Amino acid sequence: MDDVKYVKKGELPRHIFDEARLTIDFSTIVLTGHDKDLKPIVELHGTGTLVEINGTCGILTARHVWHYINKSRDVKYISISLCGKNKWAYENKEYFIAHHFEEGIDICFILIPIKVLGYLKANGSFFPLKKCPLNKSISNNFLVLAGFPSETMPESQSAYGILYYFTDFIQHNEYGEWDEILLVTDYKQSPNLIKSFKGVSGGAVWGFRIYHKDNQGNERYYFRDIETYIAGVCYFQNPTKDGKGSIKAVGPKTIYGTLYNYLLEKKYV
Repeated sequence: MDDVKYVKKGELPRHIFDEARLTIDFSTIVLTGHDKDLKPIVELHGTGTLVEINGTCGILTARHVWHYINKSRDVKYISISLCGKNKWAYENKEYFIAHHFEEGIDICFILIPIKVLGYLKANGSFFPLKKCPLNKSISNNFLVLAGFPSETMPESQSAYGILYYFTDFIQHNEYGEWDEILLVTDYKQSPNLIKSFKGVSGGAVWGFRIYHKDNQGNERYYFRDIETYIAGVCYFQNPTKDGKGSIKAVGPKTIYGTLYNYLLEKKYV
């Protein structure tokens, strides 16, 4: 067991996070609506994650992100920017096909047009979203919220600043076939944290499952085998009170159960 290194929660070694960023950086994208002259419409953007489901490449995001961009009459084109890079891949919005539930669950899987897919495969990375057991707990996992807040976006939109926020979940609620997790935003502990998470909607909550109990039953974290997974998709920010607030995210049961099965049953993937 000499190769097993123990740490307490909150002491995630820097090199572990650096390795995780290789996945997050190349999979996290910005969706932006553009007018007929390819001018970006600042208020119409959101975060998404490049994923592969059963061999089909797409974008995992919140349904309302797609709704606002796609339904706007001013939007003629949709662009995808990899992790805020100063380069966009454009396509007419009619070539984007989105699969989502009509109501209730704020999650969406967007198929990527062929023209844009080549650019994304050459420069990005599609995270494999595989069917996995739903009985695994997200408690005692390291959680990182990743997204592109409007608050830090430059007016020129020449680049986007990505937010990485280490957080904990407050509670995990289940509502029949779907679930949600509540993530804490602690402004006392992180006074420089952005006030508004607008733009982060659709961003993934990345989970790192490295939990273990030692022989004496004490809680420890070890990183011999780290399992990286998507624990949630952000969709709503609750008000802040006394320095603390929360972010709502669609949970793992919805992603790996309801959405995954829905896409397979409909033969969308």
